[in-house]
Amino acid sequence: MLSAATFIVVLWTVGGAVTVEIAGAAVTVPGFLVVAAAVYAALASGTMFLIGRRLIAASERKSQAEAEYRYGLTRLREDAEGIALLEGEHEERRGAERSFRAVVGAWRDVCLQSMRTTVVSQTSGYTAPILPIILCAPKFLDGALTLGEVMQAASAFVLVQSALNWMVDNYPRLAEWVAAARRVAALDMSLAALARAQAERAGRIERGDHPHAALRLRDVSVLRADGVALVAGAELSIMPGRSSSSPAPPALARARWCARSRARGPGAAAGSRFVPARGYWCCRSALTSRPVRCVAS
Repeated sequence: MLSAATFIVVLWTVGGAVTVEIAGAAVTVPGFLVVAAAVYAALASGTMFLIGRRLIAASERKSQAEAEYRYGLTRLREDAEGIALLEGEHEERRGAERSFRAVVGAWRDVCLQSMRTTVVSQTSGYTAPILPIILCAPKFLDGALTLGEVMQAASAFVLVQSALNWMVDNYPRLAEWVAAARRVAALDMSLAALARAQAERAGRIERGDHPHAALRLRDVSVLRADGVALVAGAELSIMPGRSSSSPAPPALARARWCARSRARGPGAAAGSRFVPARGYWCCRSALTSRPVRCVAS
């Protein structure tokens, strides 16, 4: 703003007014170089918004993909023992590869959008020094402007145009900031919604004691944030001293609900159970509800 305010005065004074004929009528435009700089900056900013409008969404997807990939790698490192004992290596490797491909794809989209915005900003920067010379050429040929005044007007035009094109030059950084701000705002909204749900206790699972069954589930449903049911209306009753297992529903087809029994090595007892020291969750995304934990009895 300071640069624009300073050099607009210089540009207005040096450039002066110009008279053009429109439909047979003479129209005088005072400070025509200032008007030209403002129009040029508006066109450049509009082009940047049009070309780079997808950069914010691409930056947000890149941050999301990187966060999920980091989350997956951290979970793999923490649950290495459970993954090995429950033989989940192949599934986890496929999941890690999918996450990595998502990161590469997100980076590719950001690179394409950044290339487009760079083309716009560089083109604007290269054209700005030439435009005032072309505009001042008629007055220079008429003798109204000297060569020194033309050069002075061109320098002031570039400075004013650069000041007015601040958005064009800083659009990629602003896009990254907006993407980060959206993610923080989404997290804040999710935490606020969770706090409201906890205060209202709406749709929460209620726990209670049963005189006979050691574990009893009645009309239990687990929903994702988008409303998709992972478990719908579960009914289960396990008596003391008994064990039970059930197949995973289609939504949890990749999750292993029970540790498999397998004897390994000479002298191993048939039917022995290998249970990891900590629970192992078979999930793919940090932003979706976790499926039922794999357990072994």
